[in-house]
Amino acid sequence: MSQSAQPVVMNASDSKFWKLLIASFVVSLLSYFGPFIVNLGGEANFILIVFPLCIVWFLIVTYAFQQFKKRALWFLLGAPIPLYWVLAFASIGLGIVRM
Repeated sequence: MSQSAQPVVMNASDSKFWKLLIASFVVSLLSYFGPFIVNLGGEANFILIVFPLCIVWFLIVTYAFQQFKKRALWFLLGAPIPLYWVLAFASIGLGIVRM
């Protein structure tokens, strides 16, 4: 008896999970490297690029937790990247770090 290999079939939920996870990582990487790639100059332009991308990343992760519950913990792997700039600007604004 020879057993044939069963094809792996992903359901719609798994497909949605992977698409969101990849989108989350792409947005988190863009939020960190975007200002260096675009290089618009000036702090105002820098903030106009970073914060919207951080908000988009946060909305993706919030939606993932609503949809996937515990599986959405994987989305937090990208958290340090977009939150780096938020914490950096918050520490400057609060006077913890001087530039």
